[in-house]
Amino acid sequence: MYRNRHALRGALGGVVLAATVLLPVIAGGEPLASSTTPPQASTGPMPTTTAASTDPATPAPPDPSALQTASGLLDEIRSSSSDLDQLESQYLLATQEAFRALQESESAQSQLATTASKVRRLTTTSSATVVGLYMSNKIQENSLSQFLSTQDAAGRQTANVYGALVSKNLAVELATLTQLRADQQNLASLASSEAKVATAAQARAQSALSAAQANEAQLLSFVSSQSDPVKAALNQLELQGNASEAQLLQAGDPTLRAGVANPPPVLPGAQVAILFALAQVGKPYLWGGSGPDAFDCSGLVQQAWKVAGVALPRVAIDQFNATIPISFQDLQPGDLVFFENPVGHVGIYVGNGQMIDAPFTGAQVRLDSIFWNNIAGFGRVKAS
Repeated sequence: MYRNRHALRGALGGVVLAATVLLPVIAGGEPLASSTTPPQASTGPMPTTTAASTDPATPAPPDPSALQTASGLLDEIRSSSSDLDQLESQYLLATQEAFRALQESESAQSQLATTASKVRRLTTTSSATVVGLYMSNKIQENSLSQFLSTQDAAGRQTANVYGALVSKNLAVELATLTQLRADQQNLASLASSEAKVATAAQARAQSALSAAQANEAQLLSFVSSQSDPVKAALNQLELQGNASEAQLLQAGDPTLRAGVANPPPVLPGAQVAILFALAQVGKPYLWGGSGPDAFDCSGLVQQAWKVAGVALPRVAIDQFNATIPISFQDLQPGDLVFFENPVGHVGIYVGNGQMIDAPFTGAQVRLDSIFWNNIAGFGRVKAS
């Protein structure tokens, strides 16, 4: 879905690093669709990819003061991003509810209008029938009565009984329709009230989201103003992820969605999906974007797997529900990694503890660590 996470590296130009790390994977580093060993936890910096370790240039450890500043900023931006994720989820749900309520209100009004029209037509018909029956009793004024006057008494009695029955049936039908109209008026009034409430809730959610986005923009601006050593430290911390979370995942985090036993293998299209996602690295994040020029997190995942021949839902929570739950130990490249509760972000796992994702407004599609403490679980894409 739409998410504002891992904001640091987008503000610091981490896209170049993501591309340089991923390209060796395709060129002959860690296999993208055949890895059998999950990433190992570490108390030190998390590795990027197997191929990256061949680079002779080892980055110097960050200055302790810069690292301390970066760590504090990282905590602040994670908290801000997590809050924004939830506001985005709430706004999306409020928008969906407002749309549903408006649709129901329009449907109720349409049904009411149809029934009201039937009542008017039937009222007219009923009135005309009553008048006709009355006039039929006046032999000199009604041709039908003139005809009936030539019939025997039994025939006239039959005609009178038939006329009375028609009149009675029309009255019953009219009474039924009139009651239906009254019931539908109540339903239409209720639906209209619910639509007003839902629309107001949507407006409040949008206002809260806009305020949070403005605060996030200020925070990112402050991050961008930091010194180069602080930026480098932020970039390193972001790519490493949380070592404690990695250790917890290795031990089996009981708070995650439980994986199924003996999950099916990764679909053959996993490598195609990863290659598509890789080709989008550097493109900007756009909330609601599904390409080709910009993406949000779930839009990127949906389009990557679409190219691989699989139809996934549009938003992260639905993708979470549409995939096969798997454990961290069964995680393979091409699987999806979900974050937040309720789920608000998704990335495509590429191996060695990293994923490709589209994180937030102002950032680009890039490589991220999966080791963050708001992870929700993992999902294996199944054939559609």
